[in-house]
Amino acid sequence: ATYRLLPVTTEAALWMGDLRLAQRLRDRMKKDCDRLGHSLGLVWVDAADGLMARIREDDQVAAEYLQSAIRNLETIPWVYDAARLRRWLADVLIRLGDRDGGIRELKKCHEVCSALGARVEIDRARKRMKELGVRLPSRTSGARKGAGALTDRENDIARLIVARKSNKEIAAELGISARTVTTHVANIFTKMRVSSRGEFADRMRK
Repeated sequence: ATYRLLPVTTEAALWMGDLRLAQRLRDRMKKDCDRLGHSLGLVWVDAADGLMARIREDDQVAAEYLQSAIRNLETIPWVYDAARLRRWLADVLIRLGDRDGGIRELKKCHEVCSALGARVEIDRARKRMKELGVRLPSRTSGARKGAGALTDRENDIARLIVARKSNKEIAAELGISARTVTTHVANIFTKMRVSSRGEFADRMRK
């Protein structure tokens, strides 16, 4: 609820234009995350603050919160969510007069979403670039398929998954937290388009 359902519901409230509901959900997230020491949830609080500031056209504040959320999401790494926020950040930067910065954010969003095969977000980024008169990149620019799309850390984890290691065992071997391993595994499965460890192991062996 803290790191997925509340953020999704808050975003839905923003799409509806219900800032009062979005603020209430954001405040609940902040309260729960402070109580639990939940760092990822606090990243979503920054994202919510950035998006609400964007709607209010308080662009300088929006840019600061969105940049913070993007930086922290990529550190986890939750690259898809960070890429989505880059598209919103692009509009904020353009309104602040930084057209080049906005275009860079759109291109980065496009690059990441192309690698992930996130077609809806690719189309949204391309539509905005077209409105700005920017030459559109190839839809597959930067895209890699299969195991080639994995980062070095993800490849390390992938090999251990194939070796039938649990998330806890992988965390101990790599010196990272089990929660971080869980996030990496979710990203790996998304990139490889599989839904289970067995299916993933079969794909990797091929």
